[in-house]
Amino acid sequence: RLRDGYAPCGYFQLWHWPTSPQWMPESSGDAGRYDTEFACRWPTRRRRLIPNYQVLHLETSDITSGANWRGRITDCFERETNGGVDGVDESADRGILTAANSRYWPVLRLLAQATLQMKHSLSVVDHGLTEKQRQWLGQEGVGLLDIPMPSQWRKLASRSQEIQPPSAKEAWLKPWLCMNSPYQHTIWIDADAVPLRGLQRMFRMLNRGPWLTLESWTTGRSARQLYEPLITAAYGRLPKRFENAHRINTGVFGFMRDDGWIGGWWETCLR
Repeated sequence: RLRDGYAPCGYFQLWHWPTSPQWMPESSGDAGRYDTEFACRWPTRRRRLIPNYQVLHLETSDITSGANWRGRITDCFERETNGGVDGVDESADRGILTAANSRYWPVLRLLAQATLQMKHSLSVVDHGLTEKQRQWLGQEGVGLLDIPMPSQWRKLASRSQEIQPPSAKEAWLKPWLCMNSPYQHTIWIDADAVPLRGLQRMFRMLNRGPWLTLESWTTGRSARQLYEPLITAAYGRLPKRFENAHRINTGVFGFMRDDGWIGGWWETCLR
C-alpha cells in the first residue's frame, strides 16, 4: 500500500549505517517477512524506490522456491581470488573442530550433517562416543581424534580434587585440543551447536587473525582478570559493540593452529 511507504519483498537491502544503525531482525524461524519488517524500521518518508537500478539474483542449478529460507541447503558459490576460494589460502588446511561424548549425539549428528553439507571438513575429539556412533561418523567422512590428556593437566589433577579428568563438558581443556587441531585454519563449534548458514565468512575473518564471540555480562574481578588479557591479545581495541564485554564465549571461535593466543589461553588455564 502506497500510504505505508515503499517496502517491497526482496533479497537485497542497502542502508547507511552511521546515520541509521539497524540490525536485521532475527526473531523468525525462517527468512519470510524479514525484508519488509526491516524496511519498516525506517519512517515512510525515508523509504524510496531508486529507479533504473538493478540487482542480479544468482541461483545455483539445484535451487527451488524458498529452498534456503531456513538456512542454506543449496550448493554454495565459490569465488576464486588471488588468495584461493573466498580469499582463504587453499594451500592451508581448514575445518571445524569439536569434542563430544555419547550424550551429545543427537545434536552432534546434526552438526556433522550441516558442516559436511556445506562442504567443510569436521573432526571430533572422542570423549566417550559409542562404537556405533564412531562408525557412523567415519562412514560420513568425519575425522575422529583421540587426543591424550597433557602431562601438565595430569600433575594438577593429582594434586587437587577440584580438577577432574576431562570430559565433553571440560571447557578448560579446549585450548589444548585446539593446539592439536588437524587444521591450520580452525573454527571450534561446540557439539551442542548447529550452523544454519555458510561458514565462508568466518574462515575469511581468519585472514586478519583469531576471532572470538564475546559476552557483555557483568562479571566479577576474577573473571575480568582471566578474560581481559586474552580478549586484548586477540582484538587489541574492542569493537564498539563489545565495549562492555569481559568474558569469552568459548562455544564458537576461530583461530590458527599455531596462534600464540591459543597458547596463552592454555597457559592461563593451567595457572
